[in-house]
Formats: sequence, C-alpha cells, structure tokens
Amino acid sequence: MDHAPEERLQQANHLQQQGQLEDAAGLYQALASDYPQDPRSRFGLAMVEVSRGNPAGAIGHFEAALKITPDMSNARRWLARCWRAVDENEKAVKNFEACTDEASCPAPELLELGEARLAAGQIDKGRANLEKFVEQTQSHPEALLHAGLSYHQAGLLDDAAERYRQALERDPKLQLARRNLAAVFQAQGHLDEAESLYRQVLETETGNHEVWQNLGTLLKDKDQLADALNCYERAMRLYRLPCPGDPAKILQQNPDARMTSLHHLKLQAEQLEYLRNRGRLAPAHANLAGLYREVIVEIAAANPTSHRVVMNEEQFARIGPTNARLMHLTPANVVPGGALNPELDFASIEDSYFAHSPAMTVIDNFLKADALKRLRDYCLESTVWFDFRKAGGYCGSYMQDGFGNDLMMQLSGELREKLPEILEQHPLNQMWGYIYDSEMSGITAHADSAAVNLNFWITPDEANENPASGGLVVYTKEAPAEWDFDKYNNEYDAIEAFAQDSESVVVQYRCNRAVLFHSNLIHKTDNIHFKTGLENRRINITMLFVQRAGA
Repeated sequence: MDHAPEERLQQANHLQQQGQLEDAAGLYQALASDYPQDPRSRFGLAMVEVSRGNPAGAIGHFEAALKITPDMSNARRWLARCWRAVDENEKAVKNFEACTDEASCPAPELLELGEARLAAGQIDKGRANLEKFVEQTQSHPEALLHAGLSYHQAGLLDDAAERYRQALERDPKLQLARRNLAAVFQAQGHLDEAESLYRQVLETETGNHEVWQNLGTLLKDKDQLADALNCYERAMRLYRLPCPGDPAKILQQNPDARMTSLHHLKLQAEQLEYLRNRGRLAPAHANLAGLYREVIVEIAAANPTSHRVVMNEEQFARIGPTNARLMHLTPANVVPGGALNPELDFASIEDSYFAHSPAMTVIDNFLKADALKRLRDYCLESTVWFDFRKAGGYCGSYMQDGFGNDLMMQLSGELREKLPEILEQHPLNQMWGYIYDSEMSGITAHADSAAVNLNFWITPDEANENPASGGLVVYTKEAPAEWDFDKYNNEYDAIEAFAQDSESVVVQYRCNRAVLFHSNLIHKTDNIHFKTGLENRRINITMLFVQRAGA
C-alpha cells in the first residue's frame, strides 16, 4: 500500500481526537480524493460523523470503505452499530454476523450481536447469545447487569428482572441493577416493590435526580400527587439549579448543554428582565439578560437554518452556567375556599360534555380571579420552561421536570370532585404548560396519551390581536387505537392527512377559558397573533387524566 498518506492520516486522526471535526473531515475528504483506493480516509470520514452524533451520515462512508476492503472488520462492526442506531436492526444483525465468529468471539461481541438480534425480533437467537455471554464472563455481576439491560431494552421484562436479581445477589452494592429492577417492577405495575427499591437507592444516592424523578412518577401512578410533586421538584432542583464554575466541566457532565434555540434564549432574556424589574433576581445576575441579548444577536446574524442551534465556546462561557436553569421559582399556593369559579354549573358542564360525540365542552370563567393571578405569576416568574425541542416557537414545562405547584394539585382534586361522572375514576396522569413566541406558530395536530384532556388559557384577552383565533382546533376524528405515542404525537404529515377530511371545532381564545375533551381527539393550536413582550405571551396549561388505553 502507498505510504504517502500516512502523515496526513495521522494529522486528521489527531484533529478528530481533539474535537476539531470540520478540519479533520476536510483532511479525510482530500485524502479520499487523492487516494480513492485507500479505505482509511472513508473510515475516518465515517468516524467523524459518528463523533458528530450522526450515524445515518456515517453509513455511506463505512460502506464505501468496505467496498474497497470487504474484510475490514472494524468498519463492518461500526457499520452494524450505525444501523442499530437508526433502528435498522436486521441490517445491523447481518453486518454483526459478517464480522463475528460466534464460536470463539470475545464476550463484548456476543453481547452486541445478541442485542441486535433481540431488537430485530430474533428472540431465541438473541437470548442464546446473551446466555453464552453471561456464561463466558462467569456470571460476573457487571455481565449480569449488561444482560439485564439488554433484555430490558428489548421489552423482555421477566428476563431482565431475573438478571438484575442475580447481579444484586452477587454484588448488593450494584445500585444500577437495583434502580433498573425497580423500573421493571414499575413497568409491570408492582408499585410497592418498586418504591421500596427506589428508596433503598436514595439512601446512598440522595443527589440522583433520575431516581427522584422515577419515584415521583411512581407516586403519581399511586395517586399520591402531593408526594409526587415534591419528588419532581427535588429532581428539578438537583438537575436544574445554576452551575457556576468551569464551562468545560459543565459540558463533561452534559455534552448537549450548548444546544439551544433563538426562541428559548429570547424567552429567558425576557424572564430575566421581568424578574430583575420586580426585584426577584439576585444582584449578581442583574446584567444577565443583556448577555442573553448579545448571544441572540450573534446567533441570529449567522442565519441558522434550523431552530436548534449550538452556542460556540465563548457564547457558552457567558451564559452556559445559567442557560435552561432554575433561576427563580414563584410558589402558587392553595386558594382558600377553592380555586374553581363557584358560580360554575358543574352538572350542566357534565351534560354538555357527554352530549357531544366524541365528548367535548367549553368552560368560561373557569378559575377564581385569585387563582388565575397566582398561576400567571407562577408561569411568568418561574424559569421552568426548559423544553425548546419543537420548532413551533413555543417552550414547554412538564410535570416530571418540576412543572406544578400546590394550586394545581388543588385544582386537580376539585375537578375530580366537581365532575365525578367525567373524572372521579380518572386520576391526574400528566400536566404541562406551554408559552409561545408571538412571532411564530403553535402546536401541530396531535392526540394525547390520556382519557380526558383539560386545556385552559391564562393570558389576558388584550394580548390577543385577533380575538377570532388564537385558541384550539379540535377535529371530530379520533386517533386510531393502534397508533402508538410516537405516531399520534410526532408523525405530523400522517396525522394531518388522517384528519384533513374530518369536521373540526374551532374554540376561540379567551383568557380563563377551558376546553374539556376526549384526549383521543386530534387537535392543534389555532393561528396565533399575540402582542410582543413576556406578559403578552400566550400561555396554556394542560392536564391529562388517566393514561390512554394501550399507551
């Protein structure tokens, strides 16, 4: 083989290891052009894509390398891993098989092959690989844990539980096995056993926010809402409090911390200014909103093509320790005498709900004025809007990441008491809030994972520049029972196509208006035209009661 490219290959590899991926890719690309029969440059390009978290982009490069040198086992194994990452499990199995000698291969290769076979539905072959993996490692506790994780990921919960138990018998200090055994019990509905295990873990891992969050979900499923909310808030504080210190250390703990969006940065700047003007912000953070504004201008000047953007190192150094963090939390306490408007005719509300097919009704003057004000203060002042993943210009906050307060728990209880025919047998399963950018769109068509959906709005009517819109569009067509969560929440084109020939009900926006409807109904945000400024942002709060059948 021509040795001329050796020095350039070493240089490209060094750049890649240093994280300078663009420069490394440029060198590899030049080498591939100069030496088209050398597979190493193609392999290098593939590994750059792997480092970027882009397995789909790596596949073509691995295949190009293997076309040159079909027996390049390292490229074959990485190709199999990339097929696994994009959920093409049969292709992954085929490539793992091509580079694995099952009779004599090392244990880690058996594990990968077994996991791929399980994911591809080859249960017997996958189980045989995992059992041989355990035997080959002499039932080492870590190997038993890995086997349990593999079964767990494949949904084989009984197999997973057995391996987790065996791992704990050999090493009672193996907390990951205990946590995962608790998760299996939780998924199987053995809530008392799961709770006991989670609490055992927390005896030594008091700062583990994931366990606190899981325990919160378990307590919610036991209808112990106050305790659940306390766990969720504790998890949020552990994970979301500001992180002063070296930004590089923050990135070590969370490599995705530089990911953000312009609409999320804008919301944070507005909240920081709002808190500062009301004396709610620590003096050390008085100028923080200005730093966010600077970063917004810099990112916008680069004309990003996606709503998700990555801050550079200097930008992250300025705002990274506070970005998407809990800078302030305003309580929303219980309202004496009740949160719901006492003048509501709840019997008529129930009659109206059941009179529609599918079930739906609109409730005006939903909350007492005091309750509405407390919820608005909570939403405007609490920096809990951590989710910016969707492109519609709205940010979300969810129950499991700390969205909730005593007033919302009071409201949930009152609704179940006042609307017994609809909600008495339906405990609260989830709740969230969304806050919208006035210059962008809202939520696309979807259904929710529940039986009953309550959606209500809390922004004053004066903020809405078009009173005929800004509310909710509810289609009379239900999402098919066989659709899973991902289908009825994320496959927008399929949902729109399914619902387009359906009649729809347009519920116009009004402050303190609630819409109660069957969660299986497809719905979306109507066109929004709200004034600019934090206090004018459209805010809706959603409560879901009981889980959707089959979810």
